[in-house]
Amino acid sequence: MTDREAVGALRQPADSLPDGCSIIVDAEAIDLLEQMLGAPKAEDRLAGLARAWADDHDGVRPRALELALVTRKSHELKKLGGWFGFLDGIGMLGDVERAVLALDGGRGRDFLLEIEHGAYTKSFKLVTLRAMLNLGTLRSGSSVREVALNSRWQIFKDPKLLGDLSDAGKSFDDVMHPTETEWDAYWTKNPIAAWTGANTKASAPWFSVANGEMALGLDVPDELGLTFDAMVAELVEYRLHRYVMSKSARLEGQRLRPLKADGSPLDAQFVVQQSLGQPLSVVFESAGGVKNADYRFGIDAVLELLSELGALLVDAYVDSAETRHMPLSDRRLATDDIAYPLALSEIENVVDLRVKLQRSSARLGRGVVKAKSGGNREKQIRLILGNLDGYDAVSLGIALATVPSSVTESAHRGAVRA
Repeated sequence: MTDREAVGALRQPADSLPDGCSIIVDAEAIDLLEQMLGAPKAEDRLAGLARAWADDHDGVRPRALELALVTRKSHELKKLGGWFGFLDGIGMLGDVERAVLALDGGRGRDFLLEIEHGAYTKSFKLVTLRAMLNLGTLRSGSSVREVALNSRWQIFKDPKLLGDLSDAGKSFDDVMHPTETEWDAYWTKNPIAAWTGANTKASAPWFSVANGEMALGLDVPDELGLTFDAMVAELVEYRLHRYVMSKSARLEGQRLRPLKADGSPLDAQFVVQQSLGQPLSVVFESAGGVKNADYRFGIDAVLELLSELGALLVDAYVDSAETRHMPLSDRRLATDDIAYPLALSEIENVVDLRVKLQRSSARLGRGVVKAKSGGNREKQIRLILGNLDGYDAVSLGIALATVPSSVTESAHRGAVRA
């Protein structure tokens, strides 16, 4: 019960007292207490929402993510002991959940607080926890290889998480198809090292690794095991959502760079957009002078990735300031052998497609003087995309800011120059 709820209870009749007993509280004293409380705090409002949720769901309390989706905010509850400390304070935790918090002199609560309020520059530590939950080995321990492989499966099936590999090109011969040996080494060096304190000076890391086995440094009795797992899973779910949403807010509308085969960025910029019910599109910024010198190679890399995703090229047109007054039909990038929509996975050579698009763009938006020359082939263009169910602007941007599996450095060097 919060302080505000306790003061509010003073105004209610005390029906549960024994016969002949009563409690009398001066109304002015209650008014004074309410004034001392001041304006309702965030936790007061959250407590009200949690109780309303339980009333609407047959007494079942909300999960951390469920209430965050209602408020559209993250929970700032660390000073109250985190999410579960907050629930305990308002009487919405069961006896077994409270026993989990009290594990090992309160280290159970500390571990849950670490999950909820730890620092995450990538999703990998949370994915590692979810891998152990998936394997059913969070409490019993699991081989590093099993944890790494399950984590790889999670990363590659979720475009929003896949973007966390955008700077990992140097760790793999092919970042989109890492070998088990490469992945084990990468995962051991990153989240597992973080959880075991190998890359920090943490005096009491939460996990240890011995003989290839990763084990939690917290002894959880069997009778608390399932509840412990459920509480960890609840916070991992909530914290991963927070991480993805925070990353999405940073990436929405952001200029991105395609990558070379070695993972370094090309000198080319694009933006992924989707608004007002329009389909997904990729806008490539124009090149000129020293600006976007890798314009062509950048388009090649993005077209290759779109091909791997099975995307349709629904339309393509010049989208420069000089041409936006023109009808779309006059700005379309088209030749006799380009008919939209194009299934990019069926295009044998995306470089040839890019050359054709550039040749078409050269004739658009030219003035009288420019018309006598070949025209600029590196204008700002927009690619309208289809067949990308499950992707939004952010997740597609993340997926395109990585290394195409079939692009090599030699392919870039030998690409046709339009």
